[in-house]
Amino acid sequence: MLKRQKALTCLGSCRADADAAFLYTVFQVLGKNRRYQNWMNNFTDGLYLMKKKAIIVLTACLIPAVSIARDFTVRVVHENYREEGEQIYHSVQVDSIAGNKILVLKGNNDQYRNWFREYMASNNTFVAVVPDEDSFKFISSKVYNIDIDSVHPLKKDQWEKFTPGGATNAGMDENQILVVDGNMERRRLVRQVVEQLGYAPRVFSSGKEAYDFFRLQPEQFHMIITSNKIEGLKVDQLVEKCIRLSPGLPVMVGAGYNQRDTRQRLLEHFSGMENVYVKPVILDNLTKSIVRILRKKKA
Repeated sequence: MLKRQKALTCLGSCRADADAAFLYTVFQVLGKNRRYQNWMNNFTDGLYLMKKKAIIVLTACLIPAVSIARDFTVRVVHENYREEGEQIYHSVQVDSIAGNKILVLKGNNDQYRNWFREYMASNNTFVAVVPDEDSFKFISSKVYNIDIDSVHPLKKDQWEKFTPGGATNAGMDENQILVVDGNMERRRLVRQVVEQLGYAPRVFSSGKEAYDFFRLQPEQFHMIITSNKIEGLKVDQLVEKCIRLSPGLPVMVGAGYNQRDTRQRLLEHFSGMENVYVKPVILDNLTKSIVRILRKKKA
């Protein structure tokens, strides 16, 4: 009896090995079959797409249940802004719980738009308010149109006074420095330095917007810090327009790293203006540069 059991066990093991060898051979043959490989690839891709769609649908279904359908926290990756005549093209590439997407900022509230762009210069997170019925569209779309009044900072008290009816008094501090730069990261760093020195930075990427803001209250500004690369208005035009309104106002102009021709051109252009300082790199010893220039102004 014992011998019989051992024989059966041995036979079963041999069969298992034979089955395994047979399956291995079959998969080897199929693996070399191009039609089978294509089928498997299509099958795998299909499963991935089904999983992705299921996650999107599940997210859209669950969000209203927890009462956060209208608020999506997003992180700024890159801002695009340009003006063509009276037409404004403004979009922000963001990361969100629904993935990477582009928010096209519509609407005519230019005053709030200017303030919000200044906010984004030093804060890379904000809230997009989406109607309940558009939640699925927001989640599934790569590009989503949203009104400028429907985006705001995380803290409500930061933006309530800048909504329609309350924005007119924004930025009326008497201790201001105008910052103009087309580079978002550099704007953020310059803003930090200005704030550490106890001044109120007014930050813009567009020279035209900066000048429109400046001309309303030129006497409130102690200084202008601008890069050579700005939107809407050439840097020499911006500087000349501002100095015309506020003669003697110190202006620091960044020519750009390793831009010798640009630096030489700016030096020649502003050669007769003692209050205009051209630097190769704005951020190089910026704190000391600001302190030195403002002390010279007071002397």
